[in-house]
Amino acid sequence: MSDLPSILPPNAQQVEYDLEQLSGRLLGAADPISALWDPQTIPAPLLGYLAWALSVEEWDPYWSEDVKRAVLESSITVHRYKGTRRAVVEALNSLGLGNTISEWFEYGGDPHTFRLDFPAADIFAAGYRIDAGFLFQIDRLLNAVKPVRSHYKVRAIETTSNELFVSPAFADLMVDEAIMTMELP
Repeated sequence: MSDLPSILPPNAQQVEYDLEQLSGRLLGAADPISALWDPQTIPAPLLGYLAWALSVEEWDPYWSEDVKRAVLESSITVHRYKGTRRAVVEALNSLGLGNTISEWFEYGGDPHTFRLDFPAADIFAAGYRIDAGFLFQIDRLLNAVKPVRSHYKVRAIETTSNELFVSPAFADLMVDEAIMTMELP
């Protein structure tokens, strides 16, 4: 019984059909071609080839398999919206980086600029370090997908809790009134 399509001529012997079926399964011919174009079903060793075929802007062979598949999954959307805010957000989200993007009119910056705020905890949770290599990778990615006229600033921010603890040892010190009236989220 054969479930793979055969390329042998009709006068082939049964042993030849059996060898064709066995070798086809061992070499991966049982996988339909459509599975090789799907980021979720393609075998892991072939992910880099699919990235090349889809013209993925930024690819790192040291990423985890989940990140590679997420980048491939979002590549069509990134290409469709290239040069827009959505492309920037999609590309960064596929890397597992939570971010807050603010455009110039939202924070009073220069025209055609935007600012990316990355929570430091999200950077570390995604498996990155805050170093020159990380910034270089973000720079290459952003320059590939952002609007060409736009400039940007990248900031790593640290979030804190809304609780304030004052040690009894400092109770007698003078406290700044601005701190006392500040509202914490």
